[in-house]
Amino acid sequence: MKRKPVLNSSAYLLLLVFATSIQANQPVSVNLPDSGSLQMSIPEDWKLQQHTDAGALNLRLTPAGKGDFMVLLTVMPLSADSPISSAGDLRKLVEETGKKQLSGALQRELELTEIQISDGSGYFYHITDRNPESGPGDYREGNQGMILTRGRLIAVTIFTHTGDAATVTRAFGALKTLRIGGNGQAAAEPDRIVVSELAETYEITVPVSRLAVVIPKGHFVRVSDASIGSIESRRYFQLKDTQRHIIVSGWFEPQEEFHGIEKFWAGETAAWTEHKLPLPETSEFKKIGNWDTVVYQMAQSSGSNPHIRAHWLQAGTWIDLHLSMESELSKKDSEQALETLLSQIRVSTKSGP
Repeated sequence: MKRKPVLNSSAYLLLLVFATSIQANQPVSVNLPDSGSLQMSIPEDWKLQQHTDAGALNLRLTPAGKGDFMVLLTVMPLSADSPISSAGDLRKLVEETGKKQLSGALQRELELTEIQISDGSGYFYHITDRNPESGPGDYREGNQGMILTRGRLIAVTIFTHTGDAATVTRAFGALKTLRIGGNGQAAAEPDRIVVSELAETYEITVPVSRLAVVIPKGHFVRVSDASIGSIESRRYFQLKDTQRHIIVSGWFEPQEEFHGIEKFWAGETAAWTEHKLPLPETSEFKKIGNWDTVVYQMAQSSGSNPHIRAHWLQAGTWIDLHLSMESELSKKDSEQALETLLSQIRVSTKSGP
């Protein structure tokens, strides 16, 4: 079997210049080109090589001594508008990729296998090359697939000789330990927002805070700092659901800077008046769960435009959320939709000192 990666990339043909011997049962940590790190435990008799190309991290696992196999991983960050955002999208992509390889394989049909990791999942298939092997380095068996985790797509190929099921088992065991670590800037910038995309939720925090906001993922995608273009983007995040026309954004601030919902709202509306911006046509203070909120409507020609400013005070942190929606629903129904979403947003306390 030729050494063709799942995704067309010349990176596998480039010289991998950095090699490290790894100890068993100790997770290795490799820095990602964008931020954070890839962590995984591999057998003690394997070695790891890495190379970064065009923003993707390429890893190659091979025997440290005797043996003949190769495991390739390419870790690629997904953009906010990527068509691959769910397990269903991933399964479809892997299936389409695998079917293209059946013409040169002994298999007539593709069988997908799902694997679960701590913060994501993946799909794999097995292909046997029709051509006989020519010797070492020419692999007839390939287990290929992709893993989706924390805003990254990881393409994986396990090349082995026929009869080497033990290596395949060990490779899948290593893959199941794989996880993406937090933002690599966190230690140097303890007050910068960190948005972690998990399988079903977004977890949002700043390292200096004891709190994290957990937002149901649904159809939300993250709006990048560059798109936000705000001077406050250091501690600011924004998620957008283009299907329901909902935006959730927010800030993390020190708790002592919040002086009550009434004073906060008075300051907001005064600033709008100063800058000659339209004021809400209705507003109401509400307690929604543990959130102190003001719910208001902005006037528009048709439908409704509800907003909620929600505040959470705990453990020295002030969390300020802004939920907004443009809808053809009535004002009452659209406000209820936002209140329901807010009730699904959790604030958790991070472990540690």
